[in-house]
Amino acid sequence: MYTKVDSPGSKFNQLLAQNDLHQAAGYYSMSTNNSTPDSPYIYDENGGVFEVLTIPGAVGGAQATGINNLQQICGFYIGSKGANHGFFINGGIFKKLDVPGSTFTQALGLNNVNEIVGTYDDKNGLTHGFVYNSSTNTWLSVDDPNGTGMTVVNGTNDHHDLVGFWGASPTNTGFVATLP
Repeated sequence: MYTKVDSPGSKFNQLLAQNDLHQAAGYYSMSTNNSTPDSPYIYDENGGVFEVLTIPGAVGGAQATGINNLQQICGFYIGSKGANHGFFINGGIFKKLDVPGSTFTQALGLNNVNEIVGTYDDKNGLTHGFVYNSSTNTWLSVDDPNGTGMTVVNGTNDHHDLVGFWGASPTNTGFVATLP
């Protein structure tokens, strides 16, 4: 069974994550050509309710990319200087997530054991994956051994397994990795 999910009045929608409570995270735009900022939202499948998220400092748009069973949400937004910043919402409390020393951060997924994953660019322009532990406030940089400086981590599960890819478009290689 498929259900159409479009935020009312929008022209473009993407759902990017779902939890076990039938809540999905994504974003919409009022234009089909990306000429208007993206707006992040949560969709409750049980009641068909859209909750648009307000992200402080998101002048260039934002996307909700993950939601877990604790109803924590992650994603990224474009700030006033055009830089991408990750975010984490826990119990309604917003936290900006920027990998220390990075020039670009996107939180792309999270699990139910306090880990958020994503990608960042360092000051040399190299792309790395990351794992952020929200309980200990610690960061772990992740690079596939074959894709050092070109790694993106898209998702994680409760067993600390990671999925992502490395490479330069249009040629990418996927990976699965297990953290110690």
